[in-house]
Amino acid sequence: MASGPRGHSAPDGRLSGGEFLDENCHTLLGCGVYLGMKKLLTVVLLSVLALTGCSGAGAGAGEGDGPAAEPSAASGGTGYSLPDSAPRPGLPGDKGLPSTGGSDQLSPQLVRTAQVALRVPELLPAVARLRLLASSHQGQVTSEQLSLEEGGSATSSYVVLEVAANQLDDALAAVGGLGEVLSRQVTTDDVTTQVADIDARLRNLDASIARLTKLMERAGNLGDLASMEEQLTARQGERDSLAAQQKALAGQVARSTITVTLLTPGQVVTTTTPGFLGGLQAGWDGLIKAFAIAATLLGVLLPFLALAALIVIPILWWRHRRNRRRAAQSTEDVPAAGEAPTATDPDAVSVADADQPTAEQTEKS
Repeated sequence: MASGPRGHSAPDGRLSGGEFLDENCHTLLGCGVYLGMKKLLTVVLLSVLALTGCSGAGAGAGEGDGPAAEPSAASGGTGYSLPDSAPRPGLPGDKGLPSTGGSDQLSPQLVRTAQVALRVPELLPAVARLRLLASSHQGQVTSEQLSLEEGGSATSSYVVLEVAANQLDDALAAVGGLGEVLSRQVTTDDVTTQVADIDARLRNLDASIARLTKLMERAGNLGDLASMEEQLTARQGERDSLAAQQKALAGQVARSTITVTLLTPGQVVTTTTPGFLGGLQAGWDGLIKAFAIAATLLGVLLPFLALAALIVIPILWWRHRRNRRRAAQSTEDVPAAGEAPTATDPDAVSVADADQPTAEQTEKS
């Protein structure tokens, strides 16, 4: 087959040198450019595949036991990522939300209280030892109640201790060594959510107060200034209230309360039954106490009632006899119906004469 001119393809699609032309090649110059671009694209694709493989291997090694992988351009964006512990940007004036992980995570905030009942040989020495025990555990006695018998001897005592929270367990062990442990109860309340909520609200209020303060410096008229000052006062009051709650919670978390009931030999520990049965038992006990109080009151008043009866009953009997005597005398003085008065009674005679007509009255009639 005859070959065409140099630089042109033969009718069967081959170059004069015997090379086949691609369908996109029409001239030697165009074919060379096409082949060069094809090789360049191939090299770029191979490079990208190699970089991707290296990045995946580095990430796998970082997840295992090494440092985090270097950020790559294939991850998008600016070519790097923020670590988990780094603060995230927020709205203007926002100081950032508390992190859920890392060193900024809020530790559990626990309020622990304990109740212990002990039987001791003598109450007063045990109470004195409780005071020393509270002092040795960075605490103090906050409340004390002592029950005495008629003879003056102590029968039971109620003591409330306040110690450092991190020494509660040691303090309970020391309290148990004072006598026979009859009952022991430890209660733990988790206030972590409340503490975190108050902290977040305080941060937001601080940011709001700062913004209002800056706006007040640029206030244009007196009306805007008065309005912003009113809002600032309200926010400051809310912040003071939250700060007081925060301080109270911090005190409850930092300090633990131990309620100690001391009993002498022979005293019985009273337990409270919860629920409906507990309420029924409490009502029955209240009814019995009410009857006991009424009986006691009656016993107190009975001697006075007896003395009053000795004085009042004779007086009432004497008045009754006097009234009967007066009634009998009145009955004797009144004449019977139709009975004429006697002549010996001058009043009666005069009345009778007055009733009879005179002689002159008779003649006139």
